[in-house]
Amino acid sequence: MKTKAEDESPPEVVQVPVEPTLDLHTYDPRELEPLLDDYLREAHAMGYETVRLIHGKGTGVLRTRVCLFLTRHPLVRAAHDAPPALGSWGATVVHLASAQEAPRSKETADGKEGARGRGPLLRWKPLMIGLGIGMAVGAALLWLRR
Repeated sequence: MKTKAEDESPPEVVQVPVEPTLDLHTYDPRELEPLLDDYLREAHAMGYETVRLIHGKGTGVLRTRVCLFLTRHPLVRAAHDAPPALGSWGATVVHLASAQEAPRSKETADGKEGARGRGPLLRWKPLMIGLGIGMAVGAALLWLRR
């Protein structure tokens, strides 16, 4: 008589081909980071320079998580919304490091140095300038209405 442990054989490993587009709708959000890391590393090893991640429009939670992960990944050179014909803001186009290019250092990938060599606080500079200008214009308009 077989025991329960003998009846349960290990699950069969399925080899999934890596394509330039990955639809994230069918995956568990808790598995997002390891899935994306494996996918990006395999796509890079296969020589893809650009891939597309489909996360859908929905509430934007998955998109936000994907974009945050991409900012920290050492193989990602740039990421942006897909053009309208390829999904608009429901998909993200990712530009990977070329085969000759070394991955970003861990320091850059962890956010100590931001995009294009700028520190994380400098990424907020345009927003803060716009906010300051908006407040100044609003105050001036209020003063003129007196």
